[in-house]
Amino acid sequence: MAKLDVEKYGWAKVRVLGPREKPSYTSNRLVPDNADLELDELMEIEAFLHQKTPGGQLLFLTPDEEPSSAEELAQITLEALEKGLRTVSYPSEITYCSACSLSFRGSFPKCPSCGRVSTVVRFVRTTEGYVREPVGVRLNA
Repeated sequence: MAKLDVEKYGWAKVRVLGPREKPSYTSNRLVPDNADLELDELMEIEAFLHQKTPGGQLLFLTPDEEPSSAEELAQITLEALEKGLRTVSYPSEITYCSACSLSFRGSFPKCPSCGRVSTVVRFVRTTEGYVREPVGVRLNA
């Protein structure tokens, strides 16, 4: 995103992190993961910090209940926008079956559609995008 913004708006208008060869935005939570805060409190603090650190930020929000409905995610997104956050993301794991060519939200040991195990690949959302989860290893997103 930062690279596209620089191309469109120029270096004088865009505030990014990193060198000119690899511009980036802040995409990690600024509040530590182990802070015991309610979602509303977290969004308020992050919004304040985002205002003080010019440039783009992407806040990964993990709703308390999984899986959340589209309506619940839309409500959380509207609350985040009202508090001053510009961009939010909801990380989730995706299981893909190459035999069925189907994707499923969540982590499954075998394909929920055809039941195959050897054709299943899991992806985890990180700040860089979706990353293939190595077999037998769990990544923390």
